[in-house]
Amino acid sequence: MNIEALTIDEVKSKIKSIRTAYYLELDKIEKSTRSGAAGSVYKPKAKWFDEYDSFVKPVSIRRKTIDNMNTPNSNESGSSNSNEPRPSLVPRSEMG
Repeated sequence: MNIEALTIDEVKSKIKSIRTAYYLELDKIEKSTRSGAAGSVYKPKAKWFDEYDSFVKPVSIRRKTIDNMNTPNSNESGSSNSNEPRPSLVPRSEMG
């Protein structure tokens, strides 16, 4: 495939954009299943989601992350003081 007007940086940017959109959709699905709304699990609207999910999900693993935005001093704005780890999906290739 030879697309002369397409640069490597543009390809990297597009991949990052798609990956970001994918993880945002996964977050919406997760939040809808945790919300307790019986029978109304979020269904992604992106036409490519199911295809992308079919080859990304098998090579992604969950890893715990800590939300560093909720520090003891951030309670002034009414946010919680919880530093509970939150799961996130990370491609196996980024795990080292």
